[in-house]
Amino acid sequence: MASKVLRSEVLAAFRKLHKTRQSVFRDDIRALTAARQKINEEFRKNIAVTDESAIKELVDFANAVEHEMRTTIIQAVEVEPGKYQARITKDTALMENVEFDVNKIPDGPTRKRKGPCCQDPGQSANQS
Repeated sequence: MASKVLRSEVLAAFRKLHKTRQSVFRDDIRALTAARQKINEEFRKNIAVTDESAIKELVDFANAVEHEMRTTIIQAVEVEPGKYQARITKDTALMENVEFDVNKIPDGPTRKRKGPCCQDPGQSANQS
């Protein structure tokens, strides 16, 4: 009985990846084809796996990949020559952007010098 449940989980992950591929890469034939080939290739590569724990790990990985595709890939569509519009979905993870302030003074040094730089005037190339 467990193997039937596991089989249905594998097939569900496979279908979900393909549905996500179709929505993320909509109207982009090249990306749709490449993603389809990669998904099918990865599932075929692991078709001989019989260990249930290994299969569960692979299903979890497939679900994680699907989530990553759905939330992080943004498709840019050319609306006129040289001008693109981003297709952002309700699932796209948006981050809070902070405006760049040219007048902001850095909090402190970003790193400390360990020794003289190779371009320091007092150092010669012949020193060992």
